[in-house]
Amino acid sequence: MAGEGIEGVHALHCNASGVTCERLGSGLFRLALPGDVPPGTDDLWAVSDAGISAPRTFAIGTRGELLEFGC
Repeated sequence: MAGEGIEGVHALHCNASGVTCERLGSGLFRLALPGDVPPGTDDLWAVSDAGISAPRTFAIGTRGELLEFGC
């Protein structure tokens, strides 16, 4: 995670059933998605001592990722 106002984030919460979020360090998290999570868009919230963030939407797909590098 990167950005302003994220100091003290200690957890992430996802509304997709079965998705778990593990804190690895300051601003670093690992999401585990079970194989039966259906593709689509889901929301993720950052949780800190100050409260919970607005949701951020992300997509879960069924296709492999392709990295493209510009010139």
